Amino acid sequence: MKIRCFIVLLLIVFLAACVQERPEPLSGQMKQQLSRLPQDVDLLGYINLQQIQQSKVSKVILDSAALCLFHNKEFDEFKSATGFDFRKDASELYFAVGLNNEAKVKDEFNGLFVARGNFDPEKIISFIKSKHEGAEIVEETYAQFKIYRPTDEHLVFCFADQHTLIAGKAAAVKTWLDKSVPSADLKLAENWRQSIETLKYKNGFWLAMTTKNLAELIDQQNALPKNFEGIKNIKSASFSMNFSDHLSFDGQGECLDAEKADLFRDALRGLLASAKLSVSSQRDLVDIINEVNVDSKNEKVTVRFKLGTEEIEKLKQMKHTTLRPI
Repeated sequence: MKIRCFIVLLLIVFLAACVQERPEPLSGQMKQQLSRLPQDVDLLGYINLQQIQQSKVSKVILDSAALCLFHNKEFDEFKSATGFDFRKDASELYFAVGLNNEAKVKDEFNGLFVARGNFDPEKIISFIKSKHEGAEIVEETYAQFKIYRPTDEHLVFCFADQHTLIAGKAAAVKTWLDKSVPSADLKLAENWRQSIETLKYKNGFWLAMTTKNLAELIDQQNALPKNFEGIKNIKSASFSMNFSDHLSFDGQGECLDAEKADLFRDALRGLLASAKLSVSSQRDLVDIINEVNVDSKNEKVTVRFKLGTEEIEKLKQMKHTTLRPI
């Protein structure tokens, strides 16, 4: 009887561990928002601004210089004129970025940003116009929406409603607006759906990307250094982060084959070993580096770690001295 109870207890613990390791589900709301973004891009991303700002760990990560961003003359002027307080009124940010041939040739941003929050469009438009003295803000009516573009910019922006701001190339903004109507046929591309579903933390901060165009772009602009040639062996990469009383990180990359995944894993482990040798006299720092887990399975390489506020404080204290050589 005791043995049976012990086996049942072990099974419960094992199942609980499996549930904890399972990636967060992709919510219907997030899937809908992602489906409105351009699908033929190289990178999709999401930032939960409210989670980050309200977490204990962010208060440790953000130093006094970063906090000053919200206590300067320009920020106070914008807040006073528009009523928009970034720390309270900005909630989420979705974005898609492409590195196609057009962007490579013209050196222009090719993508779309969608910010969710509480906006007063009229006040914000008036403030922007007041700051573009001598430069006209071109206004275009598209369906029931107003699209704005400063004459000296190639990007446009539009308030779809009081809670949604879209900015990017005109064609991408208009396509998003077309998809915002109730009758729109929304579909998340299969390759992106598969990449995003494997993300462990979907409600914090995450990026999912393909690397082919990135490697080509870097190679065209300035030949890849030998240390970075390995990026050509990675087909896709992603990472997700969760902010609470801990900073949790889960990253993964898909290589061309299992052999290259093992080589990439060994290279990352070598970097960590070198880092530990460089700070071997700092036991606390060695313990923090030991928190980073690097592994590989088939074509995938994973990097995972979790840091508490005390560990991050130690890293901040050491960044100007011990961490500089690393």
